[in-house]
Amino acid sequence: MLFQATTEHILYTVAFGHKLPWIVVPGACRLKCQDPQIVQRYVTMFEAYIQHHRLADWAFALQLSCTSPLSQAQASKWEAIDYLQVQGMLSAEHPCCRLCMGTIPWSPAIRHCMDTIALWQLVCKRHRGARVGSKVIL
Repeated sequence: MLFQATTEHILYTVAFGHKLPWIVVPGACRLKCQDPQIVQRYVTMFEAYIQHHRLADWAFALQLSCTSPLSQAQASKWEAIDYLQVQGMLSAEHPCCRLCMGTIPWSPAIRHCMDTIALWQLVCKRHRGARVGSKVIL
């Protein structure tokens, strides 16, 4: 017995709720989230950006007026809010991601010193009772 598939035309917005955005591969993020001072500075700068552009008020007012499915005008307003939010994140991240690079150029002697330090750190770690394989130390 053969089964025939019925094809029905379902609108994309009815099936998924909204028009899905294109997938964008983000660039490298150099923000150091382990340092609480940098995180606090980022949050402060981002909150100042949101307050300056009144994004929270704009989003709340738009949320109250939204209907399902979104109209084209409402969707474009959400996209504008999202664009401003991303710009705020980038502007807050830029001053916070300064990498502290050494001013000493790379050389084999420096590499040897770094390997020696890493070796002794592993030896001390093993001496404290942590599991460090002998092949890693060698």
